Amino acid sequence: MTLIETDAADVPWDRCPQPGCIGALAGMEACLAHLDEPGLASVLAGVRRGRVLDARGVAIDAELLSRILAACPRDDCGRPVVNRGRFDCASFPAGATFEGVVFIKGVSFDGSRFDGDASFKSTRFEGPARFAGSSFKGPASFDEASFDGQAWFGGATFSAPASFGHSEFSNLAWFGRAEFETDAAFDDATFRGTTNFDDAGFRCHVRFARTGFEGETRLARASFNHEPRYDGAAFTGRGGAPEAAVRQLMWKGAALAPWRDRAAAGLIDLGLAVVPVVGAGLVGVVLEGPLHYSGARLLLTVLGALAGVAFSVWNLVDQGRTAQTIGKRRLGICLVRERDGLPVGVPRSIGRHALHLLDTAPAGAGWLRGLWHAKRQTFADTLLKTLVVEGRGWAPTGSSGIVHAAGPPPGGG
Repeated sequence: MTLIETDAADVPWDRCPQPGCIGALAGMEACLAHLDEPGLASVLAGVRRGRVLDARGVAIDAELLSRILAACPRDDCGRPVVNRGRFDCASFPAGATFEGVVFIKGVSFDGSRFDGDASFKSTRFEGPARFAGSSFKGPASFDEASFDGQAWFGGATFSAPASFGHSEFSNLAWFGRAEFETDAAFDDATFRGTTNFDDAGFRCHVRFARTGFEGETRLARASFNHEPRYDGAAFTGRGGAPEAAVRQLMWKGAALAPWRDRAAAGLIDLGLAVVPVVGAGLVGVVLEGPLHYSGARLLLTVLGALAGVAFSVWNLVDQGRTAQTIGKRRLGICLVRERDGLPVGVPRSIGRHALHLLDTAPAGAGWLRGLWHAKRQTFADTLLKTLVVEGRGWAPTGSSGIVHAAGPPPGGG
């Protein structure tokens, strides 16, 4: 969609006759801002009866906005209800307060401009909500807002702090090419559909603390001037945590483990599992000689093999519960769930070990994949959505989500 600048002469609606005004006609005479008192009262009476509110291109000051919301019908909770509000290219010189308003059947603020504070706290959007290309010069608050339909913030510019704390997005949430010039916070927000931050720019600090991403999350080509905060965030949708989130050190201080450490840990675990088998063989050689192979020696070999299998199972169970096998503990690395950084659990730990057959089958290509893959995952890791991270910066958070840093290593910064 091509957005219209507020000073454009060519707009796709009938313009107000006032010089320099691009407001849409209301009542066939002028826009909402330039109607005489009887004309404005007549239009607002129609809004009270549920007619569509058309404020496209209108400069809406605090008094006019107050009169518009006062004229709106109320729901059972006494909240103003706006039917298919149209605010494209509207300007709010003193900011705007839409706290607690219910927008039904969709609302559009495409290309609108908020020069002061913009508050949509506890606002409910029951249809599509469009803010594409909007400009927020003052602080913008969407705290506790609920978006039942698609939410479009593509190309929007936030020049002052923006907050979406405890907001709920039940459908597509599109922030592609949005620009956040100062702090942005999405703490405790819930994204149930696809979330898109492709090409978004975060020029200052951004937080996603305890944010729930239940659908696919995209951060392709998003830029961050500061490391984003994902404390307690959970990525449970298809694809898990996006690669950009991993690259931005989602686990603060716990970077992805080097391939060499993973290989060394695997060799340690394999060696410990083989020790009982080799030990049983050596005992047999000592007792009966290298050429004699009795039933007792066969039994001893079987017992050694069973001991090796029992050790491997115990090691995998321990990994599922603590995120570390003996080998990983020795190398200081951890196996965690990609979605929230917690230990993978016993079933997934054992299942991952079985799926390593896929890593071995194609000439060991799956094992080498960690050398070039963005998340350093084997095929088994990708299928089960697991990651191996450095243990020095990792500490589980119980049920709260993405892991927190355990602090720097001794003597480190």
